[in-house]
Parts: sequence; structure tokens; C-alpha cells
Amino acid sequence: YYLPIFLLKNILKFTVTYLSHSIISYSLKNFLQIGCYQKLRLRTIERLVLKYSDSLQILSKVEARFLIKYLKVKNEKIRIVDNGINPFRFKKEYINNSDAIKIIFIGSLNRKEKSFDFLLAALTKINKKILLNVYSYHKQENENLWIPPNVQLNLGNPLNEVGLRKEFCKNDL
Repeated sequence: YYLPIFLLKNILKFTVTYLSHSIISYSLKNFLQIGCYQKLRLRTIERLVLKYSDSLQILSKVEARFLIKYLKVKNEKIRIVDNGINPFRFKKEYINNSDAIKIIFIGSLNRKEKSFDFLLAALTKINKKILLNVYSYHKQENENLWIPPNVQLNLGNPLNEVGLRKEFCKNDL
């Protein structure tokens, strides 16, 4: 739907602002293993959006620097926006030094792009007990997952926004 939007933009004289949750080029290079057609499609979409959007809303300074340096986006188009991580003023306390690392994972275990299998493989490299808390919009079940011996998996019930933010504060990562 990007092509019709950018074609209509010139005819109807409206502005297009794009909110980026990640940089596709970076994700394709470092995290995703997909087919050539999908890579080409996603890179083409990213180039169109970066070139023809009137402004880009980015969630971090690191992403903004990447866009400017490697993808040659003009600094004037970029606006770093607050991702709303702390509107309720919850604060993580770092005084609890337990023997286990507490990690929170948000997303469906079955969705490949959430890379849950990658996370589990990475956790096998850590020589420490890990409490892995998984949350999603729906109740999930441990469906034949291989869980590393150092990982204790907790499939949490779906939470509202306030409950989820409190849960973030209870975890280390």
C-alpha cells in the first residue's frame, strides 16, 4: 500500500510521517534468515518509505545515527520520539542481586520473527540460572519446546498495560 500512498501524496497534497520500530536493513543483515524475494521486497519498501516520507519518527538516537550514516537520510527528516516506556513512573530497582537472571520476553512463541528459538539458543551460552518470563496477548502453552537446563520458563497470563509495566520492573532484561 506504500505506492498508492506516495502517489496520492503529490496529488492530494498531504504529508506522510512514518514511525519506525526497527531498521529493516539492519534486521535483515543481523537477525532474519528469509528468502531473497522477501529481503528484496522489505528493502524496497524501506527505501521508498525513507525517501518519500516527509518525516520519520525514530525511537532512539542509535537508529537515527544509523539512518543518517548508512542510509543517507537527511537529519531534518528525523524526529526521535518517546516510546512511552515510563509514563506511569515505574522505576526499576537494581538492588536485588539474585543468583538468577530474570528476563522478560514479549511475543508469541510460535511467531518466527520474534526469534524465541534464537533467544533459547543464546541462553544456553550463559552459565547461570535464568528465569524466563513470557507474555503475549493470548495465553500460551509450552508446545514441545526444548528448554535449556539453565532456563526456568514461566508462561505468564496476558496483562493489561499497567500490569505489564510492573512486570518489566521485576525483570533484569
